Amino acid sequence: MKCWTWPPRRRSRRVEVALPASILSVEPSLREKTLKAGLVARVLAVYRVDAVHVFRDPDTTRGDYSLLRDLLNYVMTPPHLRKKLVPLKKTLKYAGLMPPVQTPRHLPPEDPKPGDLIDGVVEASSGGSCLVWIGSAGYAEVQGCRDVKPGSLVTVRVTGRDPSGRLTGVRDDWGSVYTGFRVYTAGTVEETVRRARRRGLKVVATSKFGKCIKGPGDVPASSKGVLLVFGGPKRGLLEYTNENLYDAVLNLVPGQGSLTVRTEEALQASLAIINLALPD
Repeated sequence: MKCWTWPPRRRSRRVEVALPASILSVEPSLREKTLKAGLVARVLAVYRVDAVHVFRDPDTTRGDYSLLRDLLNYVMTPPHLRKKLVPLKKTLKYAGLMPPVQTPRHLPPEDPKPGDLIDGVVEASSGGSCLVWIGSAGYAEVQGCRDVKPGSLVTVRVTGRDPSGRLTGVRDDWGSVYTGFRVYTAGTVEETVRRARRRGLKVVATSKFGKCIKGPGDVPASSKGVLLVFGGPKRGLLEYTNENLYDAVLNLVPGQGSLTVRTEEALQASLAIINLALPD
């Protein structure tokens, strides 16, 4: 198996992450909160996380809860479609400072060729066809749109150009290509865990008081995948939840050299281990 392939493949077993919105609470301003959300998004994308669940812990404020959700949704919206899909908000004032995640759907070709996949926004539909805005390449006349409404996000496979030079295409999907993570919100960590179990995932809590792992084989995962749950900067998970809630409580940063490990640091370290524990 090659260590690097492009485009990246979606994992055969899901890897999902649950984060408390309080990870933004230690940042003094909207600018710093935005930069942290951007760092988190990069890590999630690099390790091909399928979904992130934002929950409220005892230190989460209403503002940080909605802010983290909005920032992660913004950064996962393809850049060429943000003006069409993302409404203007004061909380997105510094969103342009977040680093790009650079997943395949975020890198549309400048000169589309037949066979290329591009995400676009439906502007009008009639019968089985629709007019789709795909960014700098303009509009495409797309077939297979009988069930879509204006404003919908669709994936277009380019088929060519019509006599006027406009792109033509058909509706398609990214198939087995990894294109980024979905963002979900839940009121509490307990609700997030219940949802994960209903979908057949194993649930692993991360804590410095957890079992010290000796290798990737110590990470439990079902045939469906795993949900990793992280605590916040002020309180760890075991300070407000019972360890029996989880399938395992693990220390995924054994022998840490700093007194504390920040959530975003634990996130990267843990996902690196999961990358080995759940090979494709």
